[in-house]
Amino acid sequence: MPVELHAIPEPVAGPALTLVLANGLRLEVGADFEPRTLRRVLAVLQESLAA
Repeated sequence: MPVELHAIPEPVAGPALTLVLANGLRLEVGADFEPRTLRRVLAVLQESLAA
């Protein structure tokens, strides 16, 4: 039986995670993000929203 091999296409690059805050601010995070950095960004956003 003949067999055909096909290349598997690369996944489309895009954010691994998208956060949309109540004020409409959109934050897209790549698959290779560092959780510590994301925590720092979220802390700054929380501070600015509370002010």
